[in-house]
Amino acid sequence: MNKIIKIGVLLLLTSFISSCDKEDEEEDKFSKTSLLTASTWKIYNYTSSVPEDYDLDGDSSTNIWEQMDTCEKDDKITFSKNFTYTFDNGPLNCDSTSPQILTQNWKFNSDESVITLNDSEVFDIVELNQTNLILRLNFPQYFHLIYFKH
Repeated sequence: MNKIIKIGVLLLLTSFISSCDKEDEEEDKFSKTSLLTASTWKIYNYTSSVPEDYDLDGDSSTNIWEQMDTCEKDDKITFSKNFTYTFDNGPLNCDSTSPQILTQNWKFNSDESVITLNDSEVFDIVELNQTNLILRLNFPQYFHLIYFKH
């Protein structure tokens, strides 16, 4: 009888440990690092909290996306788990003297609500899920929102 109880306890412990491992894997799949590094992000919108003349044509708007050159709209960024990221200027590189792909470092703050690129560009993470990334770039009197999707 003692042997049956010990075997039963061992089976329960084994199933408990394996279910914890599955839960840990599931949680890790949705960690901010996992979501950020899952695949390449492509910019699809860019706004400002105040009207700006981004393209210097004399007209100001909060919709920076509409003012951007086509060659800026095809840019992509890929974050890696080793805390590097690659910025790809896309098929239409605006400046032929700029590298097509630039690799730099990135890091989170302690609660993963802020991401810093290349130790200097600091962005608040407004949204990060399996399909969308929205970053907020703060300036003294206004802010920009940059929208990415997979």
